[in-house]
Amino acid sequence: ILQNYESQQNYKNFPDRKELAYIIWTKGQHCIASALQASKILKAKEMKDKDLLQEMKLLAEEYEDRAISVFTECYHTDANRAYKLLNRAVENKKGSSCLEIAISAKNDSFIAQAGVQAYLTKVWYGV
Repeated sequence: ILQNYESQQNYKNFPDRKELAYIIWTKGQHCIASALQASKILKAKEMKDKDLLQEMKLLAEEYEDRAISVFTECYHTDANRAYKLLNRAVENKKGSSCLEIAISAKNDSFIAQAGVQAYLTKVWYGV
């Protein structure tokens, strides 16, 4: 069921997106991409229940913070390897990279961190 929802990105109709986000986070092989995908799932649908909407937003931010934490640690350990992690196509995510997932999920805090900005600067200047 997980692969079906991930591959079709049909998680808007999944009955419990909090559970699906948790499954993706715990079962994913690439922790940065999984955390970003979990965040995206939690942001996927507007809700009429304001309390539930706020809860989903906070949980999405927690998953984004996990991705930031892992990437930051990688970046401080070895910047070049971190850049490869950021740009590598991830299996089961339609060949998207972590950066592409972050952009599509509007994970602005992830994109704004120093390591990602350094990578984007390198790409921009062709370094």
